[in-house]
Amino acid sequence: MTLPIPTLPERMRQIEARIVDGLTGPEVSEPVLSDVCDMLCAPITLQSDIFEQVAVARGCHVAAQELHWQGNHSLADGYAAIGQDILAKTIAVIAQFVALDRHLSGVTTH
Repeated sequence: MTLPIPTLPERMRQIEARIVDGLTGPEVSEPVLSDVCDMLCAPITLQSDIFEQVAVARGCHVAAQELHWQGNHSLADGYAAIGQDILAKTIAVIAQFVALDRHLSGVTTH
């Protein structure tokens, strides 16, 4: 039996849940923290998985919200900032896609 391919919303929830579980539990998950740090530190390019970037950023924001509820405000602020940084880098790549599309289609702007 083959496993069904998850829909994009299902995949988004899976990634978010993994990030939240890994960052807000009693012990921080080293693999999850490593994945978040890799996305934060590595340059995002046109070849990057933009969906994955957005999902991890959303996971950081949900983790930050959970940490605020737990009273750990300084760590929550840090994860919120990480999520914002990942989103900002992702938006820059989307802008590159738009510029490339305009260039390839011959659209000029004045």
